[in-house]
Amino acid sequence: QLGLPEEASFVYLCLAYTHTERELIQLIEAFAEVKKREKSTPAQLVLAGSPIDKKGPARFLKLAALNSSVHLCLAAPGQAEMPLYIGAADALVLPHFARQTAGTLETALIALSYGRVVVAPSLPHFNGMLPPHASMLYDPASRASLVEALLKVQTLNYSLNKKEAARLDAESGWGQYAHRLRKIYKQLLSS
Repeated sequence: QLGLPEEASFVYLCLAYTHTERELIQLIEAFAEVKKREKSTPAQLVLAGSPIDKKGPARFLKLAALNSSVHLCLAAPGQAEMPLYIGAADALVLPHFARQTAGTLETALIALSYGRVVVAPSLPHFNGMLPPHASMLYDPASRASLVEALLKVQTLNYSLNKKEAARLDAESGWGQYAHRLRKIYKQLLSS
């Protein structure tokens, strides 16, 4: 349904509507570098939605159009379409820059709940919150680090088990998150 070739070896998904045009340009350029290094069947990149900061993202569209392995779906997927997008992907990519407030954990947790791996920046919202066997963190200040994370994530073999599914449950998952935050604050206050 998304127009992906059957021989695609690995599919990256980026929810473009949650990112800026600069972040998406960095992702497309990093993906192009991954394609140059690729030795197996071709990887694909699906960009769902338009950048949050542009009404007419001309540069973003030009870069995406130059690479036949980049698939644009300019309409942001609704709640009903989200399973289609995440189901077609092998990994969710969060191409954030080095800003302390960048990113939302919820997007990554949704991908994990579908048994997908996550490529996320090493920023406060993600550090210590994503399981190492299901995520690949990269230095948000370095495009080379993003390229390496995109390549390495293809080697992760993640499948959601019952224990992890329980952790991702909205009520118990957020309870554990609140407990960890409380523990961190206690440590900070005691030092």
